[in-house]
Amino acid sequence: MFLGLRCVRPAILLLLLLDGLPGGNNGFFNTDCPAVQITIYAQMIWSMMFNAFLFAFFFTFLAKCENRSIQVVFADKLCINVKNFSSGRVIHDEHQHRLSESEDDDEVFQNSGVCVNVRCYDIDSAFPVVETHARIYMMDKDMKLHVVRIQKPNDDLGAMLYPSLPAEIVHHIDHHSPLSPPHYYDNMPFVNRSHGLVLRASDSSTGNRQEIVCPVCGETYGTYGRFRRHVRYARIVERQEEYPKENTHLGLEVPDRIPTITLDEVRQYMSHTMAEIIVVVEGIDPQVSGTFQALQSYKYDDICWNGEFEPCVKVKNNKFTVCMEAFHRVREPANENVLSSSSESSSLLDCQEDIEKASLPHLETTLRSSS
Repeated sequence: MFLGLRCVRPAILLLLLLDGLPGGNNGFFNTDCPAVQITIYAQMIWSMMFNAFLFAFFFTFLAKCENRSIQVVFADKLCINVKNFSSGRVIHDEHQHRLSESEDDDEVFQNSGVCVNVRCYDIDSAFPVVETHARIYMMDKDMKLHVVRIQKPNDDLGAMLYPSLPAEIVHHIDHHSPLSPPHYYDNMPFVNRSHGLVLRASDSSTGNRQEIVCPVCGETYGTYGRFRRHVRYARIVERQEEYPKENTHLGLEVPDRIPTITLDEVRQYMSHTMAEIIVVVEGIDPQVSGTFQALQSYKYDDICWNGEFEPCVKVKNNKFTVCMEAFHRVREPANENVLSSSSESSSLLDCQEDIEKASLPHLETTLRSSS
């Protein structure tokens, strides 16, 4: 046993010698030199750490994952319009949106609303970005950053995108949105307070949570339509049982009209409070597994009110074509004219080239600048 302990140090030096470190054959097998043994061991550790650092440094320098952000492009304009959630179409006649105020159903929260629309696209689909997801922030004029919930793609599911085709990011401006006038949130009757959380009205209308609280019995409901039906049924029961009006549903006053956020009111509010809207698209470079972010900022002058993006994807002979000129164009609501940014109004791209791939994962876009 003691013989084995006395052979430990020479055995370590022998292993270091086999690893090719200097000093192994210069008389350092003397067991009375622990300082030399520690020095050689530290030299081996330092050599491995330094080589690993150099390898990681050159690998990071060659990878440059942050440079992949230039392949994710955003539309020059941000559209704010009234959209039908069921069909996804833009409602240019806002009177149709206001009709839902007096209807006794769930259309106020489910069928239409004022929405923010952003378009993005990964132009290099030969090396597509993977695990892409989006976020939106609003910076007010006091330099405070506010989180903006995303309706499409659903941020409850990570707001995942497929940017190999032009994708739209949609935010519904409801009474919880930082883009809506604060008096809407204060004047919504029977709505439970958010207590500082960033919520969405669509979560309540779809049953994920229930934000409308009955002040009489404490029952919660997702929409005013369901709440009205509850009150009507409770009144029938209480009237049959001859309940007093005080502190019962018989004496509860339910407003017939629920305030609806309009496009003009959102425009006036944002003109006084908004500094910019920041859109973040984050993805992973599949070649080096590095994460990067593509950012786009929109100011008030970059907003197209009640406009919608021009379709930019066409199918011809079983081939997909993405026109980058149409990608930036916006349809004007009044006369259906097409608005484009000044940078492309002269002639940016030709848009006559088809994509020579038939499958979506290998979609390619060819850009050709005019001479």
